[in-house]
Amino acid sequence: MTDGELLRFLDVTSLRGDETAAECIDLARRVDEAPGPPSALCIFPDALAAVDAAFPERAWALATVVNFPSGAADPDAVGRAVEAAVAAGAEEIDAVLALEAFFARDYGRVDAVFAAVRTAAPTVCFKAILETGDPRYTPTLLGRAADRALDAGANFLKTSTGKIPVGATLEAVNLLCDAIGKAPVGIKVSGGVRTREAAHAYVACMEHRFAPESLTPRRFRIGASDLFTQLLPRART
Repeated sequence: MTDGELLRFLDVTSLRGDETAAECIDLARRVDEAPGPPSALCIFPDALAAVDAAFPERAWALATVVNFPSGAADPDAVGRAVEAAVAAGAEEIDAVLALEAFFARDYGRVDAVFAAVRTAAPTVCFKAILETGDPRYTPTLLGRAADRALDAGANFLKTSTGKIPVGATLEAVNLLCDAIGKAPVGIKVSGGVRTREAAHAYVACMEHRFAPESLTPRRFRIGASDLFTQLLPRART
């Protein structure tokens, strides 16, 4: 897979927390001018309206995060955040599993948070962030978390917020693929994917698990920031 082909699977991400609207618009301009283009630009909600207004005819999706990165478990607050994000132009929502509730086996609270996302945005692409690098997970528990996200109507299972020491791993991605089975649901690999080599390792993993011809941005994404610059043609001079 060439750099240009890989670029179209990318969710270009800027989630430091101190970005200004002007910085997000500048990044959006780079995304808009990129060959491909990338699948999405993922930014914090505060800059959504500015980017949406600046790029009304974009060929990429505008994505954002809610209850990020803590996995806050107030369903009403999550629902309101999703509604506000969609009103500001978000086309994709990345929401975090209510981790503390999950590990406390308060599955009703976990389900309520994810249900609030889907209720507030029935047609928006919903990516459930499972934070697969949390050391409390066992393979069985990660499968259980994935099942809850799938039952809630998630369109993607996403590995990580990128805010804890362990992000994406091939082991975790394989476990998520097991959970998906033949369902028309995607995997978003996020957290520590900073090089072409790392990205291609995940591509190879996905091609092994699914038919290569079915590997499209509706089935596979990579969430990254530094990788975007590396994949641009001018970065190879």
